[in-house]
Amino acid sequence: MPVEPAHDGDRATAGAGRAVLARVFWLCACANIALTLTWIWFFRVDPMPYVALFELFLLGLLIVIGAIAVVAALIRNGVAYGIGLALLALPLMYFIPLSLAALTNAIGRAFY
Repeated sequence: MPVEPAHDGDRATAGAGRAVLARVFWLCACANIALTLTWIWFFRVDPMPYVALFELFLLGLLIVIGAIAVVAALIRNGVAYGIGLALLALPLMYFIPLSLAALTNAIGRAFY
């Protein structure tokens, strides 16, 4: 039985969707790493109590982000990118509001 051309179109669409998912995954991974390194630098410049414990947590978070990225890069499957993206979205959803609050506090201290 001959293969219908509709199946080829479905594969091309699925391949394009996976490429977009892979780009979003790598963008999220790089944003997580940049945000975490920014927080480590911020606590090195402006020391607070228990900074060493928080820096240890952030370094552990970097290791976990790296492990997720390595696993997704080795598997290179749409499902792996989707699961990795879901796992990488959690630190971004937690740290971005904290970053914005710290930024507004710094701006407030600068002007008042």
